[in-house]
Amino acid sequence: MSIYKRWKGRKISPDHPHWRDARWTAEFILKGRRVIQAIPEARTQAEAVRAETKLREDIYHRRYGSVKDVGYTDFFENSYLPWLKGHHPASYRDAVSRGNPLREFFATRKLQEITTKECERLKVFLKRGDTPRGKPRSGTTINRYVYLLSAVCSRAIAEERLNSNPCVRIKDEPEKGRERYLTPHEHTKLRAVLEGDLDFLRLPIEVSLGTGLRKRIELLRLRKVSISISMLDRSSFRLEVVMWKYLQAG
Repeated sequence: MSIYKRWKGRKISPDHPHWRDARWTAEFILKGRRVIQAIPEARTQAEAVRAETKLREDIYHRRYGSVKDVGYTDFFENSYLPWLKGHHPASYRDAVSRGNPLREFFATRKLQEITTKECERLKVFLKRGDTPRGKPRSGTTINRYVYLLSAVCSRAIAEERLNSNPCVRIKDEPEKGRERYLTPHEHTKLRAVLEGDLDFLRLPIEVSLGTGLRKRIELLRLRKVSISISMLDRSSFRLEVVMWKYLQAG
């Protein structure tokens, strides 16, 4: 059993400046599952200990947070994928494809039975398998499968089907970096074709080439407030003008 206070996701000690504002947290392992649960109603350590005891009993009897047993495959197909398609359609196709090895590994196993140890066994299982091209899976590919499992568990927590995410302690596999960039000659060739029907791409491409922003999570989410005074200097003045025109264009 471990009772402690946590501030912004980190365990803190009584000498921390936000000790009084932080929430008590209970962390323990029950029936092979690690449980990490905030106890916002506790004001003292004694109250937190009593709440932790009650929490153990509720989890044991499957009452806490209305948690009910559900199979991994059942949850993935009937809850996670429909939710993902409605909220993040761009990620839906990848999830369907990557979900096959996960469903093969977990089969009819209950979602609540998936532990950190099971996640490690999944990585071993993935390493032994080959890609459709007959090559061993790379560390990058294995990490993507684990990220998907973590996302499924996070969604299960949001739907009160799970109390903790078993993937949070899993270390990433080493990934081989890949550098790819356009040469000055390729820049010239690219700009030459951005005319007529493709002219609308000129500004976003100028911003992308000048800043290195990633398309989905940075470039397409760029807003006027993203341009701060600290970004402005003489050397980047032309780029700032292009970025401003891009944002003005909508």
